[in-house]
Amino acid sequence: MAAAGAGGSIRIFTNSGNFSGLTVQANGGNGGATWQTKAPGTPFPGNRHGPGGGGGGGVIFLSSTPLASSVTGGSNGFSTMANDAYGATVGQPA
Repeated sequence: MAAAGAGGSIRIFTNSGNFSGLTVQANGGNGGATWQTKAPGTPFPGNRHGPGGGGGGGVIFLSSTPLASSVTGGSNGFSTMANDAYGATVGQPA
């Protein structure tokens, strides 16, 4: 399973006015899961492998303060019904 995509970038500049009503998000995507309906297996780790990592948060450049903004990273995927991250990590904010 592949990792999730990053949040990308947003750049908005204006010579006048403000962004008081604007909400912008450049959040990372969530990592994919593998073997979601399978038991973990014996012995540990059994069939656990390959969940995707969370995508990193993007970046926002604005010439004025928006109403709200977000650049959070995505959550990691998991492997098997045990919801084991198996090394996949949460995406980091920009």
